[in-house]
Amino acid sequence: MDQMWTRIGTQLLARVSGPMKFRLVLQPVMASIFAIRSGLADAKAGKPPYFWGLLSNPGERIDMIKDGWKSVGKVFVLALVLDVVYQIIAIRFVYPGEVVIVAFILAIVPYLILRGLVTRLARTRKTVSTRPANTPSKESSMSVAEVIQKDRGTVLAEERTDLALHRTIIANERTLMAWIRTALSMIGFGFTIYKFFQYLPAELAAGNIRRPQAPRNLALALIAIGTLALMAATAQHRLSLNELGTSAKRHIWSISFVVAILVILIGALAFYGVLLRSGPF
Repeated sequence: MDQMWTRIGTQLLARVSGPMKFRLVLQPVMASIFAIRSGLADAKAGKPPYFWGLLSNPGERIDMIKDGWKSVGKVFVLALVLDVVYQIIAIRFVYPGEVVIVAFILAIVPYLILRGLVTRLARTRKTVSTRPANTPSKESSMSVAEVIQKDRGTVLAEERTDLALHRTIIANERTLMAWIRTALSMIGFGFTIYKFFQYLPAELAAGNIRRPQAPRNLALALIAIGTLALMAATAQHRLSLNELGTSAKRHIWSISFVVAILVILIGALAFYGVLLRSGPF
């Protein structure tokens, strides 16, 4: 039994440096996209976070599993097929248990984590702004004279409303820029740690560094936390603008939002390079 688990662990780690290693990044990204879409739909429908709902609602568990499979099932099947191909190429044999483990880690785990997280983030930013049914609209309550010529108080109130909306948008921009600085610091610090110890081959060969994999693991953790935090902050930023009605009406694509997307891509590339010891960096 111990030999079997040792073999499984060794072969799972060998996938990081073996052929078809880019799937280790691509498939979690695909699962994350489906998780974000489903999580936003859950928040809009008023459903509980997905993973918590699976644990706390046994009566709806079957339906929730079917809904999740409908969303991420294709990614899971693709992960199964690609791992079978990998084993045929690299091992010349197929271990079904390892195929299921790898597919579960690449497809199901990120989906379970992100779908509930996105639902919670969307709920914290969601505001209910409904008008009572018996409240007359502005157009029906205003007379013809008021429509033709508004009084000064109404004009000032509308101008103040526009200014308040503008201040809220700017506050969201400042918050997103703060998250960009935080993510850049974590990604840059993690990558620097990895590169610093990478260029100490003599020390590694002499055995002076007790745990040579520790800097790489710390770098992966910092880069992943920084990138995921910025992804969540960017999603929260867009939800805030959607609640204000600015994204649909004014088509706001701010500089900070574009920079955040670019930093997320850089973080994903850095994580890929550190994890697989290859890539553009």
